[in-house]
Amino acid sequence: MTFSSPVTFSNPGWLPGGFIACLCLLWLWHRYDARQHAALARFVSAHLRAQLTLSVSVGRRRLQRGLVLTALALLCVALAGPLVGYRWEVVSRRGNDIIFAVDTSRSMLTPDVKPDRLTRAKLAIDDFTNALDGDAVGLVAFAGDAFLVCPITLDYGAFHESLNSVDVNTIPRGGTNITSAIQLAQLALRRRPGSDKILILVTDGEDLEGDALVAAQSAARQDGLKIFTIGVGTPQGDLIPVAGNPNRGFLKDDSGAFVKSRLDEPALKAIASATGGLYAPLGPQAQGFEAIYKAGLAPLLKHDLASRRQKIYTQRYQWPLSASLALLLLSQLIGNRRRVSAKRRNAAAASRTLIDPAAAPAPRVFTGSVGPKSLAVPLAATRGEDGRWSAALSVTPVVA
Repeated sequence: MTFSSPVTFSNPGWLPGGFIACLCLLWLWHRYDARQHAALARFVSAHLRAQLTLSVSVGRRRLQRGLVLTALALLCVALAGPLVGYRWEVVSRRGNDIIFAVDTSRSMLTPDVKPDRLTRAKLAIDDFTNALDGDAVGLVAFAGDAFLVCPITLDYGAFHESLNSVDVNTIPRGGTNITSAIQLAQLALRRRPGSDKILILVTDGEDLEGDALVAAQSAARQDGLKIFTIGVGTPQGDLIPVAGNPNRGFLKDDSGAFVKSRLDEPALKAIASATGGLYAPLGPQAQGFEAIYKAGLAPLLKHDLASRRQKIYTQRYQWPLSASLALLLLSQLIGNRRRVSAKRRNAAAASRTLIDPAAAPAPRVFTGSVGPKSLAVPLAATRGEDGRWSAALSVTPVVA
């Protein structure tokens, strides 16, 4: 463990809070003392005030308050979480490698899911990756060809930027070639051995080129690739808007008929089943990703994807906390009273009697036997002209 680093705090906001609390405590003590002095001056004259407060030690009270104030400051320092010293630890990032293959063909502009298939798919992927814990992610965009938009990375910020940039113009070649997306994802995952290889295919399932089922079977056999398919759209389908047309026209085929795009669920189920994966429709609230995660991704074992040395600071809140408790205990043991001699106590009692005659103690009477007679002996205190107090003994015979 190294102690050369400066002191830092995990919750530094407690430091100004502690300073303010100490100022408030000082203000409360000042206000309390002012009220006490005002009340004492209202009922007691100045020459008797010192006699009445003989048992109060100003020095001890100041010491006690100083201990309490220091204890409060140390308590706030402990709450701030002082970090003194550090050690180096190797931190591993555990998870799996996941590639998202997003269909960017013109059929993904179909508005059978709002606002359109591609926008809805991108929003769902964005939400899904925010919930992942430690997995490395990559992004493939495909239409008539495939392109690795974002290589497999642990930098989720870079992944989200790449995802936001994807649109129907990302791949210049039109059409839908799912086979190219599977083969490109297979190649990217092959470079990262030691973890489960997962491809999440997000498309409407219309494969206009190649044979996606054969490519999926080959990838599963060669590299153990698991493909999970997410169907975007509805089986009823809708017309395909023409991209960039201000009049919102719809796509037509060579014969002039409108082209209607439909979700091909059987094809997507076959691809997923051939690789040991699962199929789920996207759903209005992206329930498809949640279903795939719970049933297919969550049970998979996590693997070490990356490791790095990390500086771990050591919490030392115990030091100021222990000192704070010790000072609070010491302040209670010290108290704010001092010992007063019997002579000074009697003088103080006499002063209280002058202030309040009713507070004077009743004369004590001694009843005893002296010879054949019984005596009642009252004791009384009187004050002479010189200001000194003396006791008077009065003996009264009591007839037996």
